[in-house]
Amino acid sequence: MTKPKYTEAQREANERWRKKHRERTQYLNKRSITKHFIADLATDDDLREVQKWVLDRVEQKE
Repeated sequence: MTKPKYTEAQREANERWRKKHRERTQYLNKRSITKHFIADLATDDDLREVQKWVLDRVEQKE
């Protein structure tokens, strides 16, 4: 039998943190999904389009 990854107290503490920091949790989740898409799923056309979006966004910030 394998050892649990987290204790029940750790799981509860993690859940309390996620509830208290919903915006940060959503941000981290979306960033992770984006990274996975770019690294593992995107076609060459997707990558060119994402690159354009990034360049447009950088120009808006300047």
